Amino acid sequence: MSYYLKLPNKLTYSQMSKKVILVLVAFAVWSVVSWRWYTCGVKGFCGGDAVAAPTNNDMIQPETATQFPLLFSWSSSDPITSTRFSTLRDSLSNEVGANEALTIVGYYTEAEENVSNFANLGFARAQQVKQLLSTQMDTSQITTAAELLASSETMQNSPFEGVGFSVVPVIPENAEVVELDDRTIIYFPFGSSNPEQSEAINQYLTQLAERLNDSDQTVVITGHTDDVGEEQPNQQLGLERANIVKNILTKRGISVERISANSAGEDQPIATNDTEVGRKKNRRIELMVNN
Repeated sequence: MSYYLKLPNKLTYSQMSKKVILVLVAFAVWSVVSWRWYTCGVKGFCGGDAVAAPTNNDMIQPETATQFPLLFSWSSSDPITSTRFSTLRDSLSNEVGANEALTIVGYYTEAEENVSNFANLGFARAQQVKQLLSTQMDTSQITTAAELLASSETMQNSPFEGVGFSVVPVIPENAEVVELDDRTIIYFPFGSSNPEQSEAINQYLTQLAERLNDSDQTVVITGHTDDVGEEQPNQQLGLERANIVKNILTKRGISVERISANSAGEDQPIATNDTEVGRKKNRRIELMVNN
């Protein structure tokens, strides 16, 4: 059965509160660090949809730890919450729509001692936070993942941001075309080199060609892969997939000068590569139509 799905994409930035200028140095430092946490940790925006992993410079000093809603100590999966955690929890709950899911990424290092029942402390930390959020959110809308970081002395001596968050669309397993506000995702039958064999994809490309023929709009097609195999072959594979769609559109009358095909390879996953379901979601074509 063909599956054509249109989903909202409503992630928005929240404004930081203006701080009183009287305590210049203390509040300047606090504002910069708090903005990073709220924008990346809560909203999932760090130059993209996913949350960037903290660097050594993001580690929190003990005297400012209470300014952060959620931190972790070295070799521990037990969350350290402050009075700000309820605000974080409510914000995350409000951000996740009916057709969306929250991904919690737990960060860990190889140097930490893992005494949990999970494969690593990243998964353990993410699972602990999932439990904390369960009082406000449906846990079926929460997924967990883990990301390995380089260890640092700072992390060993002071609490650090051990998790990140991102809100992603929920894509049914049999979905072939998913329309978001800013782009369209195509999962064509990768056992075949002809996505037109899918009724839903053929219908979408027909409508897109008609739209482009009636306008001066251009389209950018980006191929994506999972992380199986080497990076350079995956880069080439993503480009080949993008060019397949580009050729279909040119055959339907769209000038080649109006179509840009490129590849992100394995560098921009929208799901975990640790499972087959996640890898399938990462093997995709994304189209963006520009005015």
